[in-house]
Amino acid sequence: MQFPFRWLNLSSAPFILLALFVCAHWALAPVLGLGVDEAHYALYGQRPDWSYYDHPPMVGWLHWLGLLLGESEFFVRLPALVLWPLILLLVWRQARRWYGALGVANLALAMLVFSPIVAVLGFGLVPDTPLIVAALLLVALVDKIDATDGRILWHWLALGVLLGLAGLSKYTAVFIAIALLAGLVMRRRWHWLKAPGPWLAVVIAALMVAPVFYWNWAHDWLSFTYQVNHGAEGDWSLLDSLRYVLVLVVSYGPLLALAALCALVRAEGMPASLGRLVCHWLAVVLLLVAVWSAGNGENLPHWTVLSWVLLAPAAANWLYGRLLLGKRLFALVTGGLSVALCLLLWWLLVAPPLAIWPQSAAAVRDLHGWPEGAERARALQAEWAAEEGQQAQLWVANWTQGSRLAWYANAPVQVVSSRPSQFLLWWGEPQAPGLLVRAERKRPKRLAAKAPAGVTCKLVDELDYQREGVTLNHFLYYRCVPAAETGARAVKETR
Repeated sequence: MQFPFRWLNLSSAPFILLALFVCAHWALAPVLGLGVDEAHYALYGQRPDWSYYDHPPMVGWLHWLGLLLGESEFFVRLPALVLWPLILLLVWRQARRWYGALGVANLALAMLVFSPIVAVLGFGLVPDTPLIVAALLLVALVDKIDATDGRILWHWLALGVLLGLAGLSKYTAVFIAIALLAGLVMRRRWHWLKAPGPWLAVVIAALMVAPVFYWNWAHDWLSFTYQVNHGAEGDWSLLDSLRYVLVLVVSYGPLLALAALCALVRAEGMPASLGRLVCHWLAVVLLLVAVWSAGNGENLPHWTVLSWVLLAPAAANWLYGRLLLGKRLFALVTGGLSVALCLLLWWLLVAPPLAIWPQSAAAVRDLHGWPEGAERARALQAEWAAEEGQQAQLWVANWTQGSRLAWYANAPVQVVSSRPSQFLLWWGEPQAPGLLVRAERKRPKRLAAKAPAGVTCKLVDELDYQREGVTLNHFLYYRCVPAAETGARAVKETR
């Protein structure tokens, strides 16, 4: 019985898939506004440092390189536009090397190209992106080390560099080291440890991640503390974990997600190489940690992208192996759903049907309206300075709104919250007077703003950003001053 998507056996299929992915992303990148994480990490690029509050420095360093060419949306997205085609090529090559069949490699590539969340990550650089590149190169290198029985020194030196790059990208790189150790134990490669290569790799990796430790030492281990506590907040709920699993299946496409899970349960094909073994251990550990921590609160689906990328070759091989009627129907149904979800996402990005489907505004509101909202904030800030002779700060309720406001206003922004954040490290605590900017899905019934203790806020302006007659963001602007100053003005007006 033939595989239902027979066109994937063509030698031209990978070129077509890559061309579709690259052309679509490069065409749309300059015209979409920046999302929450995109703007946040772009601010990293404007302020390169040894590390940051919530992540190691690689995402900021890559943005710094991109911003040297310009600061438009296109140049903010340039690192992701370059790295994701590289990731797809590495996955295709890995699948071809591990399983031999062109169809398997092409299917692995197709499942990623038509994965909804991969389509989104193809625009915006996140710490996971350079981590994926390092991990894919690393598992390929592990196979080379195993093939030469660890005798070639430069293999170990390169392994140390890749481990260092992974550690500079995201803290979950620690699981790569755990997966490597698990592979060594299972394949009993103890004799490798008698040579200097593995130990040189450890030294190189440690030296490369030293900036992260230095930054944390200088900031009272703030980032490490945040990461340890981040996944342990709240009461654990099995329902939340199961809900997160469902979100993952939809986000990555049923074809990739379900086939990858089936491949983990019952792998098909030749015995796994050491690289494949490390790859699968890493993917499983990351998935288990993410699903477990989702029971304590909200976990974002892109936090598991490394797992699904690593599992794509195995998922494709499982679909091609011993193709029975049930597996053929599975491929047709889940493949159709995955393509439909991906096309729906692209429809929302390119031309959201707001007039006929107003509810779609929730899916795209983060990408629209912030340039206009930030421009109004700067105008009100300048107007207030002209009236009072003093410059008011720009305030927001949380960092998710602060990232867009700070980027598009090109000005410092203070977060009105008791929780620490990167904004606190950059610009300090809010000090009145401040212009508080509040963004809502629609004009709220409760117009009063929550202000810090000892501060009163008065609504002075509103901006309703609409497309096709549908509100995407409703901005409210408040003048916030010390309560004592408000009382003094009231007495003066009474007299």
